[in-house]
Formats: sequence, structure tokens, C-alpha cells
Amino acid sequence: MISLGSIIWGTGPKIPIAFAYEKQRSGANMQYRVNVSISPVTSNSYFGYPIYLGLTIDGSDKGSVTMKEAYPSQWSSAITYTSPWYTVSNKISGTASVVFRVYSGMGSTRNNTYTYSMEVDPAASVVSASNGTLATPLNLTVTRYNTGFTHTITYTCGTATGIVCTKSSATTEIWNTGNGNTLALASQNTSGPSVNVTFTITTYSGSTVIDINRKTIAMAIPASVKPSLSLSVGDAAGYLSTYGAFVQGWSKLQITANPVLAYNSPIKAYSITADGKAYNISPVTTGVVQGKGTLPITAKVTDHRDRPSDLVSTNITVLEYYKPSIDVIAYRCNSSGAVDPEGAYMRVGFTSTIANLNNKNTASYSITYSSASGGNTLTGTGTSFTSNAIACDVSQVWSVEVKVTDKLDSTTKAAVIPIAFTLMDFYNTGKGVAFGKVATRDGFDCAMDAYFTGNVRFDNGFVDGSDTGWVDLSNVVKYRCKNGYVTVMGGSYGDVSLKPGEYTVLGTLPEAYRPTHQVAIVYHTTGGNPLPQSGYVFTDGTVKLYIDQVTTNYWAFSVTYPL
Repeated sequence: MISLGSIIWGTGPKIPIAFAYEKQRSGANMQYRVNVSISPVTSNSYFGYPIYLGLTIDGSDKGSVTMKEAYPSQWSSAITYTSPWYTVSNKISGTASVVFRVYSGMGSTRNNTYTYSMEVDPAASVVSASNGTLATPLNLTVTRYNTGFTHTITYTCGTATGIVCTKSSATTEIWNTGNGNTLALASQNTSGPSVNVTFTITTYSGSTVIDINRKTIAMAIPASVKPSLSLSVGDAAGYLSTYGAFVQGWSKLQITANPVLAYNSPIKAYSITADGKAYNISPVTTGVVQGKGTLPITAKVTDHRDRPSDLVSTNITVLEYYKPSIDVIAYRCNSSGAVDPEGAYMRVGFTSTIANLNNKNTASYSITYSSASGGNTLTGTGTSFTSNAIACDVSQVWSVEVKVTDKLDSTTKAAVIPIAFTLMDFYNTGKGVAFGKVATRDGFDCAMDAYFTGNVRFDNGFVDGSDTGWVDLSNVVKYRCKNGYVTVMGGSYGDVSLKPGEYTVLGTLPEAYRPTHQVAIVYHTTGGNPLPQSGYVFTDGTVKLYIDQVTTNYWAFSVTYPL
């Protein structure tokens, strides 16, 4: 509050009155409000009349107010009045006048006028601007109320500061000139589309600071401010380095989206698509690749400004892979190797096809042939092989098992070489005869179609050997005899465990369906390649499986042999 002075109003009684004011600048305008204080009247003094106050500011009549009614005629506390703020337009220099008229009525003739001068603050410059976009030129308009003054403009954005101009007298200043410097202000807001910039204009008279004004605007972050990324793809299973490409069914993609942040805005979302599947993390390791040929991988990221990157794509090459295919060669022959159903020799072999894998795949094989009297295994490399004539007992069935192994997997396939054909043969016990095969057991054994023109009589019942249908041996093994061949099939899905280092008996076949020689079983455990394992259908009808190393209760097999 600035004091204007005080007066003694009237006589009998003399009443002291003090005048004061406040001021502030608003652009080109000055604003004032005044304060009037009438001292107390006490003791033997009385003033039983009203007191009125009239006010004129810089020639503008502001009207009158009643400061006191006629009564009371004494008062112990000061009577005060504070006016509202009054604007004096376009007042940039000099002084502003204020006239106080203090008067009474109801018979009192007191009526006095008191004139004072109030200070005018220097008119500091003001800066204004509209909202804009970073890295796009922005005009700052400077309103100057005194052409003798200069101004300096600075800016603040978060923790960043800078200078627009120094001790300038221009009415337009250009900021954000598009040279990229101001684009860095985007880092002051990593989660929104704009930043707030405050311009501070300091007005000088020479080197003396007149006043400071501020203006805050919003500056949009351009749409071009968005993250970018690159893609890297590796093979988590290691086949890429071996074969120069990914391998179908074996390689696992290790995909990394490497983002470049846009002015420090963190990445909040990843989107990666590969081999027909979508992923939302990086890095990510996929399951084994299902596709083949040229496979696209795409990715994009989104930051905390909700700005997505451009979609980035790269192609990878996936080599086709399939397990080795096998065609088994197994037949009776003569000593020269020519096909002969009655021959005492056999030839075994195979032809196979393996995946190329950039000409880096190779194959090895094993061929095992066996009968009740023994057997042998042939091994080698390559995708085909046919043995020379191998002597074999005409009275025994020979099981042939071919296994082809490439660099990634293996396939096993079996075949049977039947007992040698002969029109009629007598068994060595003198109690058996066979037609269409070598006799191998007591009884009448016919391996040929039989035609009867007379009646056929069965005194002890009849067993239809054409098709027994599936018959359960146990809860995990069943068999079926159809058209002279017996198929034994088994599988366990948690019911029966195979213990390492011992044979497990799964069931016993009826005598009529037992093999004449020991038949090998090739079986698999669920979810993997064959472990060191074996199995047989023995001539006593027992079905047994053997496994090495581990215990498993998930296994399956199927084997077929002639009666």
C-alpha cells in the first residue's frame, strides 16, 4: 500500500483521514485501487452526521460511497474503505490523478476535495504466441509499450532451457527454426503427444530490468517422431550354422526386435509375426519351424507416446526336411540271387530317399535279418543297398528290419521272408505234413487255397482262421489273425511302465496264433526317437518288451507275422 498522505477534516470535532493506493500494470494499462481510513471519534467529541466519499481517478468519476451513517455519533475503531481495482487505459508513462471528495449532509456543511498523483509503472513488453509444432518455425509476437526499451526472451521446457533473443527491439521473434535442435525437446515428455513451453520476456531500460512477463503454449511432437527398429533372426537350435539355412521341423527361431527409441520414449508393446504365429515379446524363441522355403518375419513396436514404428520385414530360408523314406527289399532267391520262392537263399536291402539340406545330408543304414536259429546285421552308408545271396533255412520265417539314419533322424521298416514254398513237405517228426510250404510243425498245415468237392467234417469243432477280429490279451495288448497273418498291437499311455534293464511280459498268445520263430518288435516311446530298446513275440506266445537307460510308461508297437 502506497500512502498519499492524511488530512484533518473540519473542526469541532477535527477528524483525521488518511489516503493510500495500490497499483499494478496490465499490458498498456495501469490498474489502481484506493484506501481511505477515518480515525475514531471518542471521549467528549461527537459527530452525528453521515460521511460520504466521492472518487475520481484520472478524470473518470467512480461515484460515491457512504462511509458512515448519521449514527452513531462516536466510534472507537477506524472506519475504512477499499475500492475495487480501476483501470486507466493506455497509461504507459507520467502519473495518474486521484481526487477524493469527503462530504456530509443532514445539516452539516462539510464538503472538501483533496487531489493527489499516483505513480505509473513503466510499460514492460509482452510476448504472445499460438500453439505450434516442434521443428516448425514459430512466430513470437512482442508488444512493446515503450520503444526505448529492449527485451530478452528465453524458453523453458521441462528441464531444458534456451535463448530466443537477447536485448532485441523487434516486434516479431522467430523460434523453432526447423534445424532439428528444438525437436530434442520431445524427450521432455516421453508419454504424451506434446510438450509445454514457457517463454519468459524480460524488459530492460538500458541495463535495468523493468519487468518480467511469461507465456506458456503447447508444442505438438511431430508424427515423424516415432520409434524404429531392426530385426535379427538366429537359430536357437544351432542348425543355421551347420546347413546355411533354417531346417523345417528342427530349427527354432530366435527373433530379436532391436528398437531405436524416439527421444527417450520407452517401448511398451512388441508385435512379431513368424511362421504363422504372433508374439508380443522380444527377444522370443519360437517352437520348431513348420513352414519351408522363403518365410517372412515381420515386427513393429509401439512406444509410450502410442506411436507405432513402421512395419519391418525380413525373409529367411527354411530347408525342407522329412524323415528318411524306406522301401525294403527282402525275398527268397537261388544261389545266383534270382527270385525263387523255393530258394534256400535270400537277398535283403533297401532304397531310401533323404532330405537334401543344401547337399549336406548323408545317410547310414543297418539291416538286421533273423530267424529262430539266429541272424546278422549289415551296416553301411548311402541311400540304397542290395545284398548278395545269403543262405537261409527254408523251414524258417526270416524277419528283416531296415533302419536308415540321416544327420537328424531315422526311420525303421520291417518285412518278412516266408518259409520256402514247396508243394508238399513232411515234418521231421513224421507227424506233420504241409502243402504249399516247408513243414514246420506237427499236424496238417496248408498254406494254399483248398477246394473240397465233398463234405467237410470237424469232429472237434471249427476255428475260423480267416479273421478272428481283435482279441484282447491284456489291457494294453491285443491281437488279430486275418488271412493267415497275425498282427499283435500294444500301447500304454500311463498304464504299464517298462523298467530299464529287464524284459516286461505284456501277454501270452493262444497256441494256434504263436509264431514258428522268434519275431522282433520295433517300438517307440511317445514324444521321441527310439531309445536303446527291443521286443519279441516268442515261440511260446509270450510278448515281451525290453528298454535300456530309463523308465517309461508311454510306448506303442505293432508287429505282423505269418502263421
